[in-house]
Amino acid sequence: MPTSPPGTTIMHEGFVNFNAGTLGASMVEGRISQGVVVGEGSDIGGGASIMGTLSGGGSQRVSIGDRVLLGANAGVGISLGDDSVVEAGFYVTAGTKVQLPKGTADSDDAPTEVKALELSGVPNLLFRRNSRTSGAVEALPRSGTGVPLNSALTHRAETLWALARVSEHLTKNLAVEVALGASRCTAAAGARSWSGGPRGPLATGRSSRAGGRSRTAR
Repeated sequence: MPTSPPGTTIMHEGFVNFNAGTLGASMVEGRISQGVVVGEGSDIGGGASIMGTLSGGGSQRVSIGDRVLLGANAGVGISLGDDSVVEAGFYVTAGTKVQLPKGTADSDDAPTEVKALELSGVPNLLFRRNSRTSGAVEALPRSGTGVPLNSALTHRAETLWALARVSEHLTKNLAVEVALGASRCTAAAGARSWSGGPRGPLATGRSSRAGGRSRTAR
């Protein structure tokens, strides 16, 4: 799959491994590991990391939904659903114990605790550490959509993509013209070699002078 379509901005700190990439306009300042797919409108913060299929035995394929915010220096080893947020500096792995203060349908909305793997791909979640409860890991439901991307950077990325395609087209055309020119030169050189050598004023002049000396001698 392509590394990044038009509109995706990969900053110089960002990295996208093989068989990974984005599905639309996104911001990448962190690391997208092998096999990871990031949805449109998502923001991978500076220093953030997404575990790929080469980590942990390759049994968990991680994907990031649309309009997701992965905070700076955060990381995930599970998939994130659309419009989810992981706070800065927080790493969520499949085995992380996560408290659900709002509960679930199965717990009759009473607070409960689950492994993060059970929340893989669930949309509209905020993963955070609660600083008021000794840093307990929590997942809270959230409404709305992700953080809007920087439109100026997105537009610049689209412009650079278009310029790259134009440059590629011009380079191909130039290569064709050079090849045709070389072919014409080769053909012209071959034609001269078959014509019996150079002909011109110098050869004619030598012939005339030789004829003049022979007449004088007679």
